[in-house]
Amino acid sequence: MFSAIHLIAEERIREAERRGEFADLPACGRLELDAYFALPEDLRMAYTMLRNSGHLPEEAVLAKDIETTRDLLRHCGDEAEKHRRMQKLNWLTLKLNALRNRPAYLDGSPYYDSLVDRVSVRDPGD
Repeated sequence: MFSAIHLIAEERIREAERRGEFADLPACGRLELDAYFALPEDLRMAYTMLRNSGHLPEEAVLAKDIETTRDLLRHCGDEAEKHRRMQKLNWLTLKLNALRNRPAYLDGSPYYDSLVDRVSVRDPGD
């Protein structure tokens, strides 16, 4: 089952392809395998099997959820819903930071301030 965001993203990609917006990309027509071959040989097959079966590492799943939540937050007009999504974004970021052994604080950090500024709904008269 596809989410609404997935369906919208797929449609926008198809529209951009029809307009030829991907024709001049630097790696157009080439596979970038540097990251794949940088993996130890004994892990390549395991990672390929996991990716092909739809199983991603927890870090990749969290990063994907963070991006989805950011997108939803960017388009949210309801303050209560925005607050709930910001809490979810904070929780996901804390969890990802814990997996990466990074500090688990956000409030007051430049990242947090930048994110709040980026997703804030502005009055057109400002």
